[in-house]
Amino acid sequence: MGYVLRGQGQALAETLAKKSTDDLLAGFTQLIEAVSKQWPKGYILLDQLEAGSQLIQDAAIAIMKTLPAGWGIIVTVNDEIPDGIATLRRVRPPIEYKNGKLIQLERIDLNALEVWSRNVQGTQIPLNVLQDALTQCDGRPLFLQDWILGFIETTDANWTGPLF
Repeated sequence: MGYVLRGQGQALAETLAKKSTDDLLAGFTQLIEAVSKQWPKGYILLDQLEAGSQLIQDAAIAIMKTLPAGWGIIVTVNDEIPDGIATLRRVRPPIEYKNGKLIQLERIDLNALEVWSRNVQGTQIPLNVLQDALTQCDGRPLFLQDWILGFIETTDANWTGPLF
C-alpha cells in the first residue's frame, strides 16, 4: 500500500527529485525521516537487489544503517544466480552487523502454488500446468513469482536460468 505525500512530505519529495545524485541518499534519508514522523513504523522493500548496480547496492547498505527507529528494510536477493551470490556476499556482513536476519525461502509445493497463483491471478490454473511450472524451476519461489506475475512463460526453454 502506498501513501500520497501532502504538505511537508510532498515538498520534501519535490526537493529530493531536484537533488544531484551525490545528494540523493541524503535526500532519501530525509524523506524517510519525514515519513516516519507521520508513520512511526514501516518497512522499505528492495526486491531483486542483485539486479541493481553497485551504486544501488551501496545505497541499500547505507539506508540500512540510517533507518529511523521503528523502521526496517527487507531485501530480497536471488542466491541461485551468480549476480545474486556476489550481492549476498557484499550485503551479508552489514546485515548481520545490524542484527538482521537472513531467511532462505523454502521450495514451494503444489498446494501452495495453487493457492498463491489463484490469489494473484484470480483464476484456477490447471494442476498439470502448475506441476509443470514446479518441475521446471524445482519449486524455487523467486522464479515462480515471475511466472505467476506473467513476466515469464513456462514454454520458454530456459525460463529458470542455470541452476547453481
